[in-house]
Amino acid sequence: MNRKTLWALPLVGVLGLAGCASSSSVAEQQSAPMARPSASQQLDAQEQRLRQKTQNINGISVIRTADTLQMSMPGSITFANDKATLSSTIRPVLSDVATILKEFPDTAIVVDGYTDANGRAAYNLRLSELRAQSVANALVQGGVDIRRLSTKGHGASDFVASNKTAKGRAQNRRVTLTLVPPHYDNQPIPGQIIPGQK
Repeated sequence: MNRKTLWALPLVGVLGLAGCASSSSVAEQQSAPMARPSASQQLDAQEQRLRQKTQNINGISVIRTADTLQMSMPGSITFANDKATLSSTIRPVLSDVATILKEFPDTAIVVDGYTDANGRAAYNLRLSELRAQSVANALVQGGVDIRRLSTKGHGASDFVASNKTAKGRAQNRRVTLTLVPPHYDNQPIPGQIIPGQK
């Protein structure tokens, strides 16, 4: 074996080790878990999806704040007058919403029901509770984990328009979904959802 061959052998060994190290590094990078999206990124993605699914539904609004995302559904398309039974218009919408929510399992969901000021306060409070529960149950039927949900009825409180006009009362009759990311300080307490309530 000549001197040139002897000099080449260590070089081949070094290159071989470098190749192994490089392969190992690539394998480690490929097997490393992907970084989870931040809470803000998750809300961004949910906002985009919800807007796409509801853009052609008259009256539904999607509102983003710094820490939460809210979808508001007017009572006129969600329920029959003075009822807590979901309309045929809103059922497929809630099915689509449930599909989106299942993709973001860390997000808590607060369902709030509201009425106008007509009628007795106790009756309106109960009606708003039942409406919130009907929406929540539709989401559960769509596959959303019930432990992520809380419901509350507010009756005629927290109104967004005057109860002195028909238009204002229609705006006040609504159900909202508020999506709360896991880092949010005021996490909701799961509320009671009546099994089978529709």
